[in-house]
Amino acid sequence: TFFTFMKKNNPFFLKMKKVLFARFQELILYFDSNGMGELLCLKNEKREVVAMSYYVFDGNSVIDFKGSATREGKKTGAVAVLHLKAFERYHSNFKFYDFYGANSSPRAHFNRKFGSQHVSYYQFTRIDYHRFIKKIIKKIWSI
Repeated sequence: TFFTFMKKNNPFFLKMKKVLFARFQELILYFDSNGMGELLCLKNEKREVVAMSYYVFDGNSVIDFKGSATREGKKTGAVAVLHLKAFERYHSNFKFYDFYGANSSPRAHFNRKFGSQHVSYYQFTRIDYHRFIKKIIKKIWSI
């Protein structure tokens, strides 16, 4: 249900290649099977899901890993309500609530309304350079 909901309501997943989406599914299933995450959803009066998010547990933090909302959910503020429900559910178990990469201007403003504080994360990436460039880099590092 989560994966179908995400594909339907999150534009990020509409553009994603099938191979990457399969990896995303594997990751969520891994978290779930090892007790490292939980899915929360919010339903309207008709018992239809209007917002859904998967939360990952990492030591002292609960991370709002990936979620989405229907058009109705977006109009009615379901995402904010879902965050409040998550705060309520996790506040006694975790020290930090991580909005996971929410630095875009509108989301950062939304998160500050909850009293959040910006924390910078760094990501290391391996770049697969052309063989010629790799040789030059090795020579430079060996000097």
